[in-house]
Amino acid sequence: MTPRPERSECRFLIIRYINSHMTNLTIESVGLVAGTMGLIAWIPQLQTVWIQREHRGVNRGTLMIIFTALCTWCVYGIMKQAWAVCASNLCSGMLVVTILARVTWLRKGRNSRPAAG
Repeated sequence: MTPRPERSECRFLIIRYINSHMTNLTIESVGLVAGTMGLIAWIPQLQTVWIQREHRGVNRGTLMIIFTALCTWCVYGIMKQAWAVCASNLCSGMLVVTILARVTWLRKGRNSRPAAG
C-alpha cells in the first residue's frame, strides 16, 4: 500500500497541475468573464441616472476615485499585456464617465422635462 500524501503536499500538487494546464487563453477568458460582470454591475446605476434622472445619493467624488482606479487598472493591464483587464476596465471607465457627466448635468438644473400639454 502506498503512503497517502500530506495535505500541504496535496495542495501543492493541485496548484502545480492547474498551473501547468492553464493556457493564457483560459486565463484571459476568466478575466473577460470577471470584467463583464463588473461592467454589468454599473448598468443599474446608469439606468437610475440616465432614464429616471435620479442623482441624489450619487457621490461625484467617489465616481472620480473609481474612474482613477479603473484607469490605473487599465495601465496595469497594458503593462502586463493582460488585455482582459485593460478592456474591461476601459469599458467600465466609460460607463463611470457617462454616469458622472449625467449627474453633473442633472445637478446644474438641466433636468427639467417639457410640460405635458
